[in-house]
Amino acid sequence: MTNKKQLLKTFLEKKVDFNQLQADFDGCWLRHKSRTFLYGSGVVSSHFNYTLITEAIKYAGYIYPKSDKTWSTVQEVQRELLDKYIK
Repeated sequence: MTNKKQLLKTFLEKKVDFNQLQADFDGCWLRHKSRTFLYGSGVVSSHFNYTLITEAIKYAGYIYPKSDKTWSTVQEVQRELLDKYIK
């Protein structure tokens, strides 16, 4: 894992309330669906909001914060964190 990706992951890990995200997930219709439904859902985007993500990108020091590669990395990190914390 690259240093910037690790910084991004660490920042998001500290800022997102995974207990609340788990509670929101448990109470929604996605609970009994495939995991892939969760990744792009509104439940997740309310916790991984645009402002938080742009702060994380800035914190990690990405040179091109609006590039597709940067945002793909953000999505990858988001999936990793969801897999780690959401059961």
